[in-house]
This record gives sequence, structure tokens and C-alpha cells, in this order.
Amino acid sequence: MTIKYYTDASFESAWVTSPDPAYNSVAKELKMAYGSDTQGNFIEITVPSLEYWNMIYFRSTKK
Repeated sequence: MTIKYYTDASFESAWVTSPDPAYNSVAKELKMAYGSDTQGNFIEITVPSLEYWNMIYFRSTKK
């Protein structure tokens, strides 16, 4: 599943975790791609699997 998240923020990384068997509640880093289209700037990530639910979170570049 590919997700396009519209934002002007910059992120260092994206992660996913889930109680689903594919993750077993362990966070996994996702590949991110930045882009823009007529609706604005976005980050695109691909989530490898989804059985029940996933939690996706981003690590900000701001400290």
C-alpha cells in the first residue's frame, strides 16, 4: 500500500509498527520519497503489509 502524506515539513525517517504477525510489534523503517503535485508537497511511503492495523510515525529533522 502506498501512502501520500501532504506536508511542508521535513522528516528524517518514517517508521511502521503493528501487532500484526508481519511486524510482531517491532518498528521497521520505511523508505520515503519527497515530491510535489498540483495539491502541494508530499512524502510518499510504501507500507509492505496490513492485516489488522498499522501505526506510522515520522521522525522530524528539527531538534
